[in-house]
Amino acid sequence: MVFKEVNRTRYIRQDILDKAAEAGFPKFGSGAHTKLMSELDAKNPALGYACVGDYKAHWVWLDKWLETVLQHCKNNAAKYQ
Repeated sequence: MVFKEVNRTRYIRQDILDKAAEAGFPKFGSGAHTKLMSELDAKNPALGYACVGDYKAHWVWLDKWLETVLQHCKNNAAKYQ
């Protein structure tokens, strides 16, 4: 028997930025997102952070990425608050 995850919550980049701002990190912007994404190789599907969206070349982010971003912001609170 094989189990496959389906219907996971998907976020566009702006959703991630909005969630970070709501959590008290308004200075975590698109540049910081791109830098963290590159550092963690977040578009690697094997890591489970993101997947290709419904449109060609558009990525959507998963809960695991949101949790990673929020933890990064907490670890660097002085920079993003």
